[in-house]
Amino acid sequence: MVRFISLVFWGLGLLSLTNCSLRPQIQPLSLQGFSQNLKPGEAVETATGEVLSFESLVNRLSKVDVVYVGETHIRTEDHRLQLDILKGIQSRHTSPILALEMLPREVQPFLDQYSQGLISEKDFREGVQWEKNWGYPFDLYRGIFHWARARRLKMVGLNAPIEVVKHIAQKGLEYLTPEERQKVALEFHLDHSEHRETIRRQYAHHPKGKIKNFESYYEAQLAWEETMAETLTQTLRDASGIGPILVLVGSGHIAYKLGLPRLVRIRKEHTFKTILSIPSDYPSRILDPKLADYLWIMEK
Repeated sequence: MVRFISLVFWGLGLLSLTNCSLRPQIQPLSLQGFSQNLKPGEAVETATGEVLSFESLVNRLSKVDVVYVGETHIRTEDHRLQLDILKGIQSRHTSPILALEMLPREVQPFLDQYSQGLISEKDFREGVQWEKNWGYPFDLYRGIFHWARARRLKMVGLNAPIEVVKHIAQKGLEYLTPEERQKVALEFHLDHSEHRETIRRQYAHHPKGKIKNFESYYEAQLAWEETMAETLTQTLRDASGIGPILVLVGSGHIAYKLGLPRLVRIRKEHTFKTILSIPSDYPSRILDPKLADYLWIMEK
């Protein structure tokens, strides 16, 4: 499956000798340019260095058009944070919209039926072909889907079909059939140098398999993000004034705002915030404020 490699956070313990035994000593987390140590259960606003409670964080997120909540797909704590933010926003707005990287937009009828309580979870999972289109355990997302369904919240599949993205990686965008071409975004922005170099570094360590070359790989990555951006932009237009759109997406798609947030902003002016979770054993102990608008510190 061709997709951004989500940010992976692993701790690197520092060892010091104390009382003739080795004990891990880890430098406290802090934000670059600010001296305050950051602790689990706190959020930091990267523009100001202000440390926020969860309630204050949600209050601020509730005031923008789009909230991007990044995830490492297999990390349970990230999905718990997503659900908590969804609950918090919903308590302040009657109908936030849930936008999902996990599913292609062509399965939208099943999302609509599920959110309206018309089909069971089993029928929903079969209809959206969860295993084929996403593959990560549904258990990680069940709480989010059940909570949104219980409140009849609108859910939107953002992505392109995985088989079309694979075809682009193997041959290139120009080799899509007319039918396949209609299943990905109309516009592709291929000339952003910083984004391109980020993907080039990823490509250097990526198994090549049937990938044709870097250009086809980059086009495939953009097919993923441009299609999500196009779908999200249309959702923004349709949902004007209803409430925030909460986007659940891999951290790599929103880090430094190079991917999805930038591509949506190109298409439509709007307000947005990004938030990434940082485990307490994150390797870099001094956090880059450009990573996201908010960083949520959690236990490792």
